[in-house]
Amino acid sequence: MGRVDMSKKYHYRNGRPAQVLCIDRDHPEYPVVSMTEDGTLITHDVEGYVWDKDHKEMYDLIEDNPYASFQIDEPVMVRDDCDSAWTKRHFAGVDSEGRPMTWACGMTSWTASNNKTMWKECRRPTKGERLY
Repeated sequence: MGRVDMSKKYHYRNGRPAQVLCIDRDHPEYPVVSMTEDGTLITHDVEGYVWDKDHKEMYDLIEDNPYASFQIDEPVMVRDDCDSAWTKRHFAGVDSEGRPMTWACGMTSWTASNNKTMWKECRRPTKGERLY
């Protein structure tokens, strides 16, 4: 897990939605506060763990996967930093850390033989970008 970020969406390890209220509570170990659907407040460390990362707890914060609706082989645009040009590729899933992957060199699952490339940014192409 990475650091909890107010700009991202989260759910709890038990699958229920979580609302992050703050990440700067005045506490040396548990500065993150979230709220459950029923209004219960939960405190977390900076990475979203309720207790510690070696013990999986039902109220640990898990970042929602922004790629959950993407289909394998779907055309996507990718890049590794905001100064790079967007590149056309085909979606290949996410790695164990939730980072987007594409098939190497513009291939698809049909031709890539499990050869995948990881990216920092991935999005669906605009209509103009879809024109080949």
